[in-house]
Amino acid sequence: MTNRFLWLHGFLAALPGAESDFKPEWGWTRYKVGGRMFAAVCQNERGEDFLLNLKADPVEAQLQRASFWRVFPGYYCTKHCWNSVYLCDPGADWAEVAARIRDAKSDAEGELPEALLRDMCSRAHALTVAKLPKRLRPAMGI
Repeated sequence: MTNRFLWLHGFLAALPGAESDFKPEWGWTRYKVGGRMFAAVCQNERGEDFLLNLKADPVEAQLQRASFWRVFPGYYCTKHCWNSVYLCDPGADWAEVAARIRDAKSDAEGELPEALLRDMCSRAHALTVAKLPKRLRPAMGI
């Protein structure tokens, strides 16, 4: 299995005020700002990164799901304001994901551009920062 987005962990960790931890029982590396999660990279049983969960604006989330086969409603998250992104090359693993995660099925055929995924990550961070109390923002340099 090949992960096309090897830059992802570094990009998420470099966002202002971002902190990360690993939740072993879930197999998730969670990215938070001000104690609130904005992204999570999920591992499969083999310890490979295969899904990314991102906070999203509900309208944008629907448009992304309709446009790109890799994007579907958030796995183990609130479906209307979280998206999941399949990180691996298409193939057997995608069939496995689609079989296990009923919301992963998609009629969309578009390939997700790397620049758009970077923008989705930045927007997830910005949405979470906007919900933080103002007293926390200066402490994080935001």
